[in-house]
Amino acid sequence: HDFNNILMGITGPVSLLHKEIVNLAPDKASQLEKYFVLIKNSFDSAVDILNRLRSLNQKKNNSFTQIDLNTAVDEIAQICKTAYGKKITITINMDNKKKFICGDSTSIMQILLNVCINAIHAMTIMRDKEKSPHDNILSIDILEKYDENKGRMFGVIITDTGVGMDEETIKNLGKPFFTTKDANTGTGLGLAMVFHLIEEMNGYIHIESTPGKGSRFEIYLPALN
Repeated sequence: HDFNNILMGITGPVSLLHKEIVNLAPDKASQLEKYFVLIKNSFDSAVDILNRLRSLNQKKNNSFTQIDLNTAVDEIAQICKTAYGKKITITINMDNKKKFICGDSTSIMQILLNVCINAIHAMTIMRDKEKSPHDNILSIDILEKYDENKGRMFGVIITDTGVGMDEETIKNLGKPFFTTKDANTGTGLGLAMVFHLIEEMNGYIHIESTPGKGSRFEIYLPALN
């Protein structure tokens, strides 16, 4: 109920903001409209997540639809650039060929955003530890592979130049409430949810990391034939 009140309190100001944007000069309105769309999409995702949390104890099938991974990755990259653009460099490597999977659009956004935010957090820790200029590079690649058990798959590979993790940390990442963050900055539910959502879509995740060097998250999901 509290979360719902918070979200509903956002709708009014956002609607007023959009009305103001429409009245601006075309060149300024065009740029601000892009930011408005990002805000609106993030808000819609938040509402969807809230509705899903309400029905956690109910047997309910996710609404799987056709999703283009290229579009999802591009949108997540834009969100990260808007929020963290001055702190990191984001590189994307993907061709223009659409890469369709069958899944839940909100789940895909949650998976990618959670992994990217964790990567950015890891790079922030690395920068603070070194207390010197550090290349904060978040790389996102999309590739195709064939899995003997699952068939044709698309992979989203997210790498960072962050603090890295040891093997014990990697083993615990999928456990609820496990976190490497302090008590004031994380609950440990983010990556646990990522593991669960990937499994729901019959995919899997592979993680490689070296302390002090960075991490590589490989997210594989079945391609839509």
